[in-house]
Amino acid sequence: MPAELQDEQLPLQPEQPQEQLPLFFRIVRMAKPTATAMANNIKISQIFIEPSLLKQNLFWSYYMRENGKMQCGGYKMAAIDMDGTLLMSDKRVHPDTVRDLADAAERGIELVYCSGRAIPELEPYRKILPMIRYAVCMSGAVVYDFAEGRSIHCRPVPQQLVDRIVDTAEKYGGMLNILTDEESIVSANDLTHLEDFLMEPYGPLYEKVAKKVQSMAEEAKKQKTIAKINIYFRSAEDRLAGYGLLKELPLTFAFAEGASLEITAGGVTKADGLGILCRHLGIPMEETLGIGDADNDRAVLETVGLAVAMGNAEPKILAICDAVTADNDHNGVGAAVRRYC
Repeated sequence: MPAELQDEQLPLQPEQPQEQLPLFFRIVRMAKPTATAMANNIKISQIFIEPSLLKQNLFWSYYMRENGKMQCGGYKMAAIDMDGTLLMSDKRVHPDTVRDLADAAERGIELVYCSGRAIPELEPYRKILPMIRYAVCMSGAVVYDFAEGRSIHCRPVPQQLVDRIVDTAEKYGGMLNILTDEESIVSANDLTHLEDFLMEPYGPLYEKVAKKVQSMAEEAKKQKTIAKINIYFRSAEDRLAGYGLLKELPLTFAFAEGASLEITAGGVTKADGLGILCRHLGIPMEETLGIGDADNDRAVLETVGLAVAMGNAEPKILAICDAVTADNDHNGVGAAVRRYC
């Protein structure tokens, strides 16, 4: 971080006029009323980040001193979201992120995928990130150990509710994605027009790892253990309407990127799965760093010892976190892990 932007060298002086303060702190001060209005339990005040700062891999923790959080080192585990966080916009991992995570692993930091993805959808990244042994995946429904090739925990969607979910997807012409602890299942026909579901960036992944079927309704009936179901709607309006038909069911819902609705069993969240892994490894949640960008990361970010939002995170996620890192295209994950682990 350039010296002129380090917290220690730029103490905030409230008596200074706004225009005389460094840009870094002017942004923080200007964002405070907005942040306060956006969240009742706000942890930080900085919400909006000047883009040029993100391009330099900068992030700040000005308010962490107030919150009593550790600013440098001390966290033994890092729970890292995938899409919009670990992965760049083109679904690759930044080379600097690979370097920083490898360094953290060598120092004994436990690195964990904390993702809505299924196991087969994580496999393509195993070659470049072999240091990540555990995954809290399918939004917490499954906790997986890659080294032993087995699930530590699995909590499926109740079978009697699957038909309602399928019917809702069909009503709005949405794309279904059924996830088990072994497969990611999609319609072969839906793959031919992913752009209609705002899912075009995932085309190469689905072509590579997904099981492709002709009828998702028939496939749903065959599956006895479904960990998670995604519905990719054609618009945010359709998603809201579809959610309205399902929200009274004993299920857990999360709005994800595009117009996606992620569905797991009632009470299942990434935080629930991460808690199970913490107990399995003997690492307190208070000594865990969480990094994310979207609504489906909220439970984790509200539970871990230190919550870090990506620079590209949704405003409501920025509002609940303790610190903000660079965006997913500029090694935000690596910067956070270097500083806090």
